Amino acid sequence: MHRRRGNRRRKWFHGIRGDQPRGVRTTRDVRGARNYSGICRHRYSGIHHTIAAEAAMRIGKEVRELQYQRTVPRRLVHRAAVNEVFLTDSCAIGINRYAVAAQLPRGHELYSDRPTREHDPMLVAEVCRQASILIAHEYMGVPDDWMFISRKLVMKSLRRELFAVGERPTDVVVEIEVDHSAKTRGLPAGASMTYAVTIRGEVASTGAASVIYLSRESYDKLRAEGMAKKSLLEHDAGTDFDPVAPGDIDRSNRKNVVIGREDPRGYPICVARDHPSLFDHELDHLSGAVLLEACRQAALLHLSEMAPGFLGGPLDYSAVEFCSLEAMFTDFAELDSAVHCRVLHSSIGPERPAGGREIDVEVAIVQQDLRVSDMRIVFLLT
Repeated sequence: MHRRRGNRRRKWFHGIRGDQPRGVRTTRDVRGARNYSGICRHRYSGIHHTIAAEAAMRIGKEVRELQYQRTVPRRLVHRAAVNEVFLTDSCAIGINRYAVAAQLPRGHELYSDRPTREHDPMLVAEVCRQASILIAHEYMGVPDDWMFISRKLVMKSLRRELFAVGERPTDVVVEIEVDHSAKTRGLPAGASMTYAVTIRGEVASTGAASVIYLSRESYDKLRAEGMAKKSLLEHDAGTDFDPVAPGDIDRSNRKNVVIGREDPRGYPICVARDHPSLFDHELDHLSGAVLLEACRQAALLHLSEMAPGFLGGPLDYSAVEFCSLEAMFTDFAELDSAVHCRVLHSSIGPERPAGGREIDVEVAIVQQDLRVSDMRIVFLLT
């Protein structure tokens, strides 16, 4: 005689409350803990302890409070300078789900260099990048000395008012879910993930990313093979460009201008290699952060130049709001040859019911006619 078991559904329940004065609480109930075979690590709040899932089962409910007292170790987010680390804590909240605490500074040499009193969307992108690196090292078993190669990035801003710079730094939580992860010979090989950025309990931004993990040996081999296929010209090093005026791209500091005046190949990228944020540490290629910033500046400059035809007058940057970004990285942008942002297409949509018109700009990153990246940026003109 067989005993028939009931079809009991076991779910992982979690909640994030962003209105806590001392942090953000993440709760799990006993059913979720029973399904979770991992470990929740509480490492950066000054109390070093490990709570196994079995312990959570015994106590019935485990409460986890994310802290904002100190930054995580630099090595876990691939940064050299402490002031370039924005993450403060992390915790697993389910199977392949994680919560990462971060703090957006009120002032930053790169991300605060705009007239607006709002946190830069690229700062949010950097926070999410750091969060994805942290969980890969801390929870997915990727060794600390491995290299990360970004393949895809998608982000969308939902609540502009939540990114207002206030009288205190802004505490945020990045909820990340790993949708797919791959292994080669038992070692991590890559992952795709989605994320949601919450501020005071409200979802302010969402996105997705795909990344490849490589050992240093595999990375060096990949780079050597790739360089051998490219015929980079030494005299085309890309240093004789005239940077645009900061005000032309909604900037104040000339050091943060990373593109030059348009030439037949597009807008040349001319970032200084001693930039404390974009070149926080030594690199053998132009980073994704550099390419993102260059594409944004190229898109804004293109809109400014096209404004008389689009709008019948000059572009007012205070009326331009970032909406979304899609980026695909297909190759490395080398340091020893000129790299250009080439605007492929731009269009302005009709008036929206809620007000404003969307402006769509498609940009390709080109190096010696090789497209190394494609991006699509959408702005809202209010």
